[in-house]
Amino acid sequence: RTTDGAATWSLFLVPTPNAANVGAGPYYATKPVMNQAPGYHAGAISVALSSPDAGVTIRYTLDGSEPTAASTAYAAPINVGTVTVIRARAFSSNPAIPPSFIETNTYLVGVTHGVAILSCAGDDAQTLLDGNGGIEPVASMEYFGADGVLRDEVVGTMDEHGQDSWAYDHRGFDWVTRDQFGYNNGIHYPMFTMSDRDEFQRLIVKAAAGDNYEFGPGQPAHIRDAYVHALSQVGNLKLDERTYEPAVVYINGQYWGVYDVREKVDDADFTKYYYDQDEFNVQFIKTWGGTWSEYGGAQAQTDWNALVAYIMANDMGDATAFAYVDGELNCKSLIDYFCLNSYTVCADWLNWNTGWWRGMDPTGDHKKWGYILWDMDATFGHYTNFTGIP
Repeated sequence: RTTDGAATWSLFLVPTPNAANVGAGPYYATKPVMNQAPGYHAGAISVALSSPDAGVTIRYTLDGSEPTAASTAYAAPINVGTVTVIRARAFSSNPAIPPSFIETNTYLVGVTHGVAILSCAGDDAQTLLDGNGGIEPVASMEYFGADGVLRDEVVGTMDEHGQDSWAYDHRGFDWVTRDQFGYNNGIHYPMFTMSDRDEFQRLIVKAAAGDNYEFGPGQPAHIRDAYVHALSQVGNLKLDERTYEPAVVYINGQYWGVYDVREKVDDADFTKYYYDQDEFNVQFIKTWGGTWSEYGGAQAQTDWNALVAYIMANDMGDATAFAYVDGELNCKSLIDYFCLNSYTVCADWLNWNTGWWRGMDPTGDHKKWGYILWDMDATFGHYTNFTGIP
């Protein structure tokens, strides 16, 4: 409200929580418009920029960085003859009007791909993937189908994904859409063949980790982890898998190779969609060297430890004792978990890459403890034996 109780609305760049509304100002300038659709173009194109606002200067970049007041001012259509990211922003001559949101279009000129495409652009997006894992750059992400048609676009943050594999030149990252930035609250499109889910705030964009075809040790295949997860899905095992789809990634207009786009199982959006268990009703425990609660705090581990103590103190051949455990633990999930990891001879397991969870909302599903699949790169005799399994 422009002032407390006013019928009009205004923009406040400085919030005043629990105090009167002061410092009202006009809304942002209107985002620029580009006359060419992003995506595939067989040959060179000319891209014109425009704005419906009077008295604005459009400034743009071609290197993926955010346009600032010092960026190149638009004066004539931009000739694009190769893969290029154009980012544009309108700056008003009225100092009271804040600069517009950023319009980002990736033009895939002279290339085609047989899989989906993710184009990320941001000031430090390439800095992150050059090996600087301590940063979380703000970036845009455009998601194209294999046909080169834009499906959706979001703005969020990128961060390091991977442990040993982060030493390779082909690095993975986690993507988190930040709806607080005001652009979008997630990618709204069914990204995965094996799932009908059509909204994603968080994604893993994985470079096959220790099975990376270009850089991995031994005989990498760039498929083991995705294959094992898909094997579990088509076998209808009682596990939660990181659903897989391949994609090509561009960073600031530069080709970065083939990646695995994956669902993030240890995320409340995942448990909410598939099981109606939100972040306030999930107990989620993970072991990777140490053991901790991703959701549910100390109570989650207390409850789990109590179940383990009961199992160790009672004869599971006793029908009453077993019935109690069967009501708390999805025994088929435990069986499937051991069968699959044993069958593929996962050598990075048990003391690493182990996760299990349950939902506490009685109206939801997955109310028994059950297991997830994590990294399955060290399978079929590949990579390093971290677990000591023969």
